Amino acid sequence: MIKIIQAEPFHIYTIDAKKEVYGDFSKQMGSVHEAILAGPSVTLCLPNGDSLAIIGAMMLYKGVAEVWAITSERCLKYPVAFHKAVKSVLEKFVKEHNIRRIQIYVRADYEQGYRWAESLGFKPEGVLASNYERETSVIVETDSVYPCNVLSIISKGVLYD
Repeated sequence: MIKIIQAEPFHIYTIDAKKEVYGDFSKQMGSVHEAILAGPSVTLCLPNGDSLAIIGAMMLYKGVAEVWAITSERCLKYPVAFHKAVKSVLEKFVKEHNIRRIQIYVRADYEQGYRWAESLGFKPEGVLASNYERETSVIVETDSVYPCNVLSIISKGVLYD
């Protein structure tokens, strides 16, 4: 039901990102565009072409990747299919890029996202210091306070149980 296709920079304009999660998404368009071009990335979409999410990985160093995602409100209509598609994408990234550790950041005040990350197999490691905001896969200092939970998957034995 959900198609996984190669992400293209124009796909970011088809995502109806949640303002409470991503803030003013228009300010992040350039960073997302760069992230799509910098590392492996895919777009999850419905058969009619509606985009559900863009997911990418930034290779930090050999075997370690930071995964980012921009999700649409539409993904909430297909929770099981969406979850399976994301799990499939993570497994694909691990296999194709020899990743042994995947890490993500979830805003500390975004409880639904945190629970979902845990259901994907991510394990909590701590909370990133405040006065930083996640902007796709780049940490930038800001005047606002957005502590982020740090979670990771050690791929061996987690994705392939």
